[in-house]
Amino acid sequence: MKKILFLLYISTAVFTAGCGDSYKHVHDDITGPVQSVKLKPATSVAEGNTEQLSVTVYPSMTPDKRVTWSSSDDSLVTVDQRGIITGVADGTATVRATSINGGLTADCVVTVLDMPVAVTGVYLNNSTLNLAVGGSSQLDAGFTPLSPGPTNQGLTWSSSNTTVADVNGTGLVHALSIGSAVITVTTSDGGYSAICVVTVLLVSPPSAPDPANVTAGNRQIVLNWTAEPGADSYEVWFGTVYNSSSASQSGGVITGITHTITGLTNGTVYYVWLKSKNATGTSGFSSVAWGTPVLLSGVNAVYTLPGPITFNMKSLSEGLFPIGVDDSESYQINHKYWIGETEVTFQLWDAVRTWAISHGYTLPNSGAGSGQLPVVSVNVRDAMVWCNALTEYYNANNGANPDLDPVYYTNAAYSTPLRASTNLDPVVSPPAGSEDNPYIKASVNGNLNMALCTAKGFRLPTSMEWELAARWRGNDAVNTVPGYSNPYYTKGNSASGAVSSNNGDIATVAWFTDNSGGSVHNPGGRVTNSLGLKDMCGNVNEWCFDVPSSNWDSRVTRGGNFNSFMNGTSPLQIGYQFFNYKKQLYSYLGFRLVRNE
Repeated sequence: MKKILFLLYISTAVFTAGCGDSYKHVHDDITGPVQSVKLKPATSVAEGNTEQLSVTVYPSMTPDKRVTWSSSDDSLVTVDQRGIITGVADGTATVRATSINGGLTADCVVTVLDMPVAVTGVYLNNSTLNLAVGGSSQLDAGFTPLSPGPTNQGLTWSSSNTTVADVNGTGLVHALSIGSAVITVTTSDGGYSAICVVTVLLVSPPSAPDPANVTAGNRQIVLNWTAEPGADSYEVWFGTVYNSSSASQSGGVITGITHTITGLTNGTVYYVWLKSKNATGTSGFSSVAWGTPVLLSGVNAVYTLPGPITFNMKSLSEGLFPIGVDDSESYQINHKYWIGETEVTFQLWDAVRTWAISHGYTLPNSGAGSGQLPVVSVNVRDAMVWCNALTEYYNANNGANPDLDPVYYTNAAYSTPLRASTNLDPVVSPPAGSEDNPYIKASVNGNLNMALCTAKGFRLPTSMEWELAARWRGNDAVNTVPGYSNPYYTKGNSASGAVSSNNGDIATVAWFTDNSGGSVHNPGGRVTNSLGLKDMCGNVNEWCFDVPSSNWDSRVTRGGNFNSFMNGTSPLQIGYQFFNYKKQLYSYLGFRLVRNE
């Protein structure tokens, strides 16, 4: 499980102060309307226990920092107007803080647990602070384990010399007189502690800037930020760990408000902190920002959601390729697109579904699975609505990256995304804009044809998009259809990635009845195909968007599953199309994402 550091925030004006020989004071001239609201992304609490959530409002000196609090499900988690949450029953709910000024929101996913998660350690974002007399600075404490966060996140703060510097119950340090003091934070659970040495001086450098905006590119991330009053230069620090103490500096002293960090690894999450500087000294670290370098027009792209939860997609170009089990026909795709490296995992499904329900979506089926297992027991309507939700969730968390348009809509002008699925019986001729016949965003209004789609949001693949991805072999000519080259295409009577015709090596590339043990498996246990896609055949069947002409109550499915047999013509063969009922839930059927490039 990936681990995530949860930082504690406060709802009053916060300032991150300097370290080493630096020092600072609070600017009292940074005002303006609310620009953003932040909460830690997730926490856990035991049934009957409480926790104080702290919200940070930017800019730091905006006059009105008031927020209202709400819970997506009071039967699981309640929250009062002070931000104190209470675990009511096992489950997950989203707690939201909404600024009264501007209506901006921040969410924290709260998991209520039967068994408490114990604290194993604590640390501070700064180990030293230099402050001017009368100045203040916020210390942020981080817990381990990182994910899920400890159940009891109670802290006590103390100062070794309250005549020099004191600290309140949320870690806000006030400089009172010249001298030194040690600020100590101690966990309520386990008594773990961390310290920060505070030196109080007569003058101060600038405050820490607000977090950087991050735009990801190929092996790089591009940063820009808002100028900090009183600062004439900046430092940029980055690393792959959600902890500034292990960060490295990039670029030395930077006089502008932009910077590019290059030479990074695509698919790796990089965390970034800023410092402000002037002739009097250097501020402490800003709050964290992050981004994941991606190859936008090549082979691979990595998407990062809060958690962080990541998923990979592979790029495919247009082309003519063979189709069918006997390769007797061909099909032309005229657009580039991305396809998921794996089937959608339960972890990704559940995180997005939780967010979606708290944002007005209706997804009645919770799905089955856990962790990195593919989600199953979702119907094709759930999958399409969830794809829209993933698009909107990504947009809400993509920083400075361009937003993606949802694909499926209920109206011909594409202003209302499809946000509800049902288990109702399908009808022969579903009305346009319904869950079984949604409008597909295109350059003209009223489009119902996926081939004309112009939206770049996440969606289900068409059956032909799935088959192209399953067949693609690049420059590998082994077990391929004659008459095609660069790229070559796997024979239709084989499983995806197989090197022998009629699936002589099926067991190496797919989970099926002979080797699965009758159950679904985590992705990656079999050999990937040439594109790097996992489990295109076997493990779980995958929904496609197409409606079979003779089966109006169904949609096409592909790939076979862990119970499929390889006897003659089989769903495990990449040229084989099957179908399943639109409203039904199947324990062997999930889905894989695509999106237009």
